[in-house]
Amino acid sequence: MGGEDVARVFWDVVWKLDLPFGDPVTAPQYLLGRAASEDGLAAVFNGEGGDQLFGGWTSKPMISAEIYADLFGEDSREELYLRSYHRFYGREERLYTPEFRAQVGGPGQRRALLRPYLEDPSARTFLNRVRLADIYLKGMQNILPRAERMSNAWGLDVRVPLFDRALAEASFRLPPRLKLHGATEKYVLKLVLQKKLPREIVWRRKFGMSVPITDWALGPLAPLVDDLLGADSLRRRGLFQDGYVGQLRRGQNEAAETRRRRLGERLWTLAMLEAWLRVFVDGRGRAPARASGAAA
Repeated sequence: MGGEDVARVFWDVVWKLDLPFGDPVTAPQYLLGRAASEDGLAAVFNGEGGDQLFGGWTSKPMISAEIYADLFGEDSREELYLRSYHRFYGREERLYTPEFRAQVGGPGQRRALLRPYLEDPSARTFLNRVRLADIYLKGMQNILPRAERMSNAWGLDVRVPLFDRALAEASFRLPPRLKLHGATEKYVLKLVLQKKLPREIVWRRKFGMSVPITDWALGPLAPLVDDLLGADSLRRRGLFQDGYVGQLRRGQNEAAETRRRRLGERLWTLAMLEAWLRVFVDGRGRAPARASGAAA
């Protein structure tokens, strides 16, 4: 599977998702669902949820910030969370047009979404508060619905055992040291699974599940990205500024950005939003007619 495969199914992915999910893993999930369906499967298992339930890598930036808080006048926990995970937080003035920025309001609205979880008194440890935010905002509103849509697109039943409610509730009763154990993530799962799997699998170094979206966006997907995010398209939509988006399309990462994948992730997020608007707003939810983005 490569960028060419994603380009061929892009518009069907947009249509079947029916919401503008900004994670590029959705297209590989769609292709995986097709392969499973062609093999005659009726159900698939999804292994996501371990990070949210048992303290994965996403918890580390927040834990580090909490330990070393206020050394350099850092902002609130909500601000730190958004700076750690939000792809465009702090870039609104460069990304949004003035008119759009006036409509969506300031960053305080986004911080307000996080505050109930990061300050929840029922979660007795800071790690649990971070996990609450992850479960409610990432798990329930991102991971689960996108997996369901990409599986259902092929008539598959998707099962996500790590998001079982009883298991989730039990995870909050475990002490933090069984989740993040030093630099070891999801420690309790490793203790359990070492009885079933070889040591080199259980204790191997963490490998992410990201796709090479920057290579795709600047390569096989570049014509699609240019159509969706070119200067003419941006001007017609009136949401984003070509100066910033054009820099991304030219492959110019931000000077302080060390993660090359972030460039592709930002392009994919914006491209999916524009594609969704063309299909579900401009095209009133009709199936896309052709790769140019015009709705039937």
